Amino acid sequence: MLKITLFEVFTVNEYMCLIANMCQMHANVNAKALRAVHSLLPVFFILITGVARSDVLIPRGAQLNLGGGSALLGCTDLVIGGAAIQGSGASTIGVRNLSVFAGGSLDMARSSVQLAQQYTNNGTVNASGGSLSRVDIASCPAIGKVGVIDPISHATPTSVASVPSLQAYFVVFLALAMAAMGCNRIRRGT
Repeated sequence: MLKITLFEVFTVNEYMCLIANMCQMHANVNAKALRAVHSLLPVFFILITGVARSDVLIPRGAQLNLGGGSALLGCTDLVIGGAAIQGSGASTIGVRNLSVFAGGSLDMARSSVQLAQQYTNNGTVNASGGSLSRVDIASCPAIGKVGVIDPISHATPTSVASVPSLQAYFVVFLALAMAAMGCNRIRRGT
């Protein structure tokens, strides 16, 4: 039995029972159609639970050295409190927000960093021969002017309107509403 807890309130099986009870409130429920709805619900709930997202955090006293390699961060934040050394020819792509805290250092000499949204520098950045640019990609939309950013400047985030998104609670409400509409269609036989 697949048991996934959604919002730490109901399991998928409990949601299925809730929807089944909603459907059984109507007379003449088609049992075959109800079984079809039950078989698809676990897949639907797995899809709406969302994707886990984590940030890359380099705490004070720690060091990250790419050694000339590359890192694809997949639209996560890069937060530097310690030291980040890229190495010659290295590239870091898919950074959502890049923050260099006071006491932190970023050595991007002869390397590149591509970010999508905000750049904050309150530490030390060595960018001799390196480049920092804001790019717009489908998986991580840009906020702000696209193009080259001065990595040495002590940049502060600009206030911009964020891209609206659906919250998970709304998606669950929408799923329950669609299940209720499906039950009405089953009851009517259409």
